[in-house]
Amino acid sequence: KGQSITGIAVKDNLVYVSSTARNGKGEYEYPDLSPQIIVFDENKKEVVETVAPDLPVVGTNAKTIGDISFGPDGLLYGAVADRDGLIFAMDPETFEVVRYVSLNPGFEKVPQARQAYLRWGDDGLLYTTCGWNVYVVNPFTMNYKQLAVNCSLMTLDHNGNLWYSKGAYVFNRYINQFDRLQGFLNI
Repeated sequence: KGQSITGIAVKDNLVYVSSTARNGKGEYEYPDLSPQIIVFDENKKEVVETVAPDLPVVGTNAKTIGDISFGPDGLLYGAVADRDGLIFAMDPETFEVVRYVSLNPGFEKVPQARQAYLRWGDDGLLYTTCGWNVYVVNPFTMNYKQLAVNCSLMTLDHNGNLWYSKGAYVFNRYINQFDRLQGFLNI
């Protein structure tokens, strides 16, 4: 009750689901609720765990866990797009948040109904719209670099190039292998 699904990640026979306590208009219909991670066992056909992660509060009240995805290190990564843009990495068994970074600290824009997105590049880096800009994040150090501003939609194509939108316009940023190895891996 009071939760909407915002992200899905699958590992082995377990389906991890993230949620928001906002309604479809981006409003807090149930202000006392926190976002959750729900774990559904495909074999048992039942929910085996429901957790409200202990997220670091960095100038936000974290009412939405957006996209979730498993990283190359086996951790479950999540994007919290409320104001500061929090990326966190959580142990999928203990649900302990082991790493996090605020991508846009002190950001004053009101949280939107749209969730933040996570995309893994073939370079092992995490690309995200968390914080309402496009960032690339090194999942091991949590260092990051801003690639584009004022964006809420983005994806990577089959060649690893970045596509993002600003208003009604779509932009492409060619990301070659040299850029990834020399620039992004140093973040």
